[in-house]
Amino acid sequence: MTREQMIDVLEDYCNRNICDSCEFCDDCEKGMVFSEIVDEKLKDYVSRIDEKNTDKESQNVCELVGKRTEQVKVLKKATKIYYPDAMKDVLPLKEFTKNITDKGYKVELTKDNVVSDTIVNIYKEVEMKE
Repeated sequence: MTREQMIDVLEDYCNRNICDSCEFCDDCEKGMVFSEIVDEKLKDYVSRIDEKNTDKESQNVCELVGKRTEQVKVLKKATKIYYPDAMKDVLPLKEFTKNITDKGYKVELTKDNVVSDTIVNIYKEVEMKE
């Protein structure tokens, strides 16, 4: 990195940061003239800025990776079946729903008072699309 590039990096850093929170506050005298600083000091300042930025970037990457790995599952309605009350003698409702849930489906039971049937809503579990 050339001397001019190092000076540009330091000037950008100083323009983005408040002097009180600046890492170079002890060395700086409010408006340090970078062109008057020797090359070794410039390299030291630039390397400290680069280390600080690299640490922040690596932390951000780790946070994102942890959040992306988890899949979200939702229920999608597959069908609706009317289970008549007269059917209870042939195949009990408990056994009927157990057969459905054994195949991996989720079941919701509701009562229809008009027809006096039990409504069996069947859902399948799917991954949520973004």
